[in-house]
Amino acid sequence: MIPYIEVAGDAKKIGEAIGEHLRDDIVVALQRFEKRFKHTPKLWAWKKKLASIAKKFFPEYIKELQGIADGARQPFDRFLSFSFEEELAYHDSCSTLAINIGHTVLFGHNEDWDHPMPLYVIKAKPKKGPAFLSVSYAGQLPGMSATINDAGFVYSANSIATPFHNNGLPKIYCLRGLATARSLDQALNIISAHDRSSGNSSVIVFKKQLYILEWSPTKIALERCVPWVAHANRFILPEMKNEQSSASRGSTSDKRLAHMWDWFVCTPRVTAQEMKNVLSDHSDPKHSLCRHNKDDQTVASVVIDTEKKEMQVAYGQPCISPFQKFWL
Repeated sequence: MIPYIEVAGDAKKIGEAIGEHLRDDIVVALQRFEKRFKHTPKLWAWKKKLASIAKKFFPEYIKELQGIADGARQPFDRFLSFSFEEELAYHDSCSTLAINIGHTVLFGHNEDWDHPMPLYVIKAKPKKGPAFLSVSYAGQLPGMSATINDAGFVYSANSIATPFHNNGLPKIYCLRGLATARSLDQALNIISAHDRSSGNSSVIVFKKQLYILEWSPTKIALERCVPWVAHANRFILPEMKNEQSSASRGSTSDKRLAHMWDWFVCTPRVTAQEMKNVLSDHSDPKHSLCRHNKDDQTVASVVIDTEKKEMQVAYGQPCISPFQKFWL
């Protein structure tokens, strides 16, 4: 069972609830992170610079992170370092797809990483901004995987390899900001507040419309898709093609993307169960959406019915893990 948190209040209170509820999981997550990334002088310099930018543009999320530290009874500096994990290491992770089936949009996402990390689901009602339901990693801010808010804004997070920009906004804070979006324009304003430190792709659903949002440290691209969309870990919008870095060599992304496209073409009637099936698929074991390799594994799977505002989450690989239901 994936841990579930309900909380209402300001940023500090939301963070404290995460820290208190996930105290043991957070210790595990921090230890695994710190075993992998030692505090070198270069890391300290990056962290100092990225922290300064995050505090300037997203002070509320720094308060939320401080709340997590207080609730978990751990030093804040450990969480600040952990919040820059995406800047420290690229991983060819995550697959997302969505389709408008008329009365609703079905949205599916596999959260992948190179080693198991504890996750949680949170239903939060901030003092300011829309309520949201989100899957994320213990010890990190909400918004890092799949999220839906009560304005009907739904998005995913898929890693994209780009050159690192040490004067950019850290990715986790940009993604946390998307949970507050009540419109596409607001989402773009959040992401474009400053150059970003690394790349990302998100599948977005808003008012039953489907979009691809891609960003690199210096560019942003948005495109509407009809009637379905799929994304993995390569830039696919024309204006972003030259933003990819060499870290993506050897990626399984193209094969996973092609598999999702073929599935849409060959599936006459898409249902939530059919979406669970494709997220669990192993028909091409080396490039499957459901991943089981030692350094390349699915840690959670999510299916969202956007009109019901229902989120189903399998904690682990969806081929073997039951889906739990949550509602916003």
